[in-house]
Amino acid sequence: MASLTRVPGPSSPFEGRSGRVIAIVVLAVGLAIAKPWNPPATTVPTGSPGPTPSPRPAAPIVPDSAIRTYDGASFGPDPPAPAWEIWAGDRITRIRFVGPPDGFVSATAPPGEAAGIVVEGGPVIELGPADAITALGINRPADVELAAVRLWRFRDGHEPERVPLHERPPPWRSPTFRVFVLRDARLAADAVLGWQPGLYRLDLLIDPVDRVRSLLLVVRDGAEPLPDRPPSDVEPEVDPKVLARMPDAVRLWTYGHSLSGWAERPPAGECGLSEIWRAVDIDDPCRPIWVGRPRALGVSLARGTEVRSIRLTELDPLPGLADVHERIGPLGRPGVAYVLSDRETFADGVYRLDVETTASDLRWYLEVGAGSVPWHR
Repeated sequence: MASLTRVPGPSSPFEGRSGRVIAIVVLAVGLAIAKPWNPPATTVPTGSPGPTPSPRPAAPIVPDSAIRTYDGASFGPDPPAPAWEIWAGDRITRIRFVGPPDGFVSATAPPGEAAGIVVEGGPVIELGPADAITALGINRPADVELAAVRLWRFRDGHEPERVPLHERPPPWRSPTFRVFVLRDARLAADAVLGWQPGLYRLDLLIDPVDRVRSLLLVVRDGAEPLPDRPPSDVEPEVDPKVLARMPDAVRLWTYGHSLSGWAERPPAGECGLSEIWRAVDIDDPCRPIWVGRPRALGVSLARGTEVRSIRLTELDPLPGLADVHERIGPLGRPGVAYVLSDRETFADGVYRLDVETTASDLRWYLEVGAGSVPWHR
């Protein structure tokens, strides 16, 4: 048999020195793929472990120092006899004030209001330090009722700001005593907001004498104040693109940084301040339309209706014409008109919007503020 000669096969890439290097690299890559990136806890080397990251806490609703716990027992064990009194829920403050006199008409009452409602200025009442106040109690005589209660805050260099009040049950069975607190719906049931130091005005609508009693309340410093509303960028005018897309007969609209609301509610007639305060039914024509805090208020009327004038009057808390810029017929649309505030938003309060057209005079009553339930009964 003839001798056989071995025929070499194809060379392997792992032969020789370079081949061994390639094999080591491939093996290392394979182990890296097979090895989990996050080994179980049992494979973590012993020794001093590094710090374990903790979840980021949620941002607080308000500073902890501004949150209080309401306790009805802070008013004391015994109910008071019926009388005009202001109580602060700190076991200390209890101020009696004189009830409404007869025949007194305030010089600051809105025009035309003197015959329908009397606005009376009351005393200046110091409630105490802010860190001691958890609730406000209002006691009244037995022969009158409180038809509505509202609170305003006055800050230096700022417009009056409405402070929404939330009613709580009184600590005793007393038909003449009512308790109000400052609340945020996101807080626990027994938690309330503390009062900010400063000057407040408490307005009481009193039945059956049909008078508003205004009391000035002073709260001394003694707690970290609640944060004010965050500032927003002030826009010079209503966006023309919004006006161009405005349909006919929207009638009433509001504008913040965009078209923030509209209503086809019919115009109202002549409503006195007392009627506005009592208007709790949503179908009552004297109930103000709540508009939040817009920067512009306007109308968009049916084609063929031309606006001649538009005017905004503040009724409460500081009566008088509002300081606004009037715009009539922008973009060549005679049925569109609006009033524009030169500030970030209109100040909290109750307003009357009067629009004179070629066909008739229109009027709406508006509520500017943070809460959607402005009245308390």
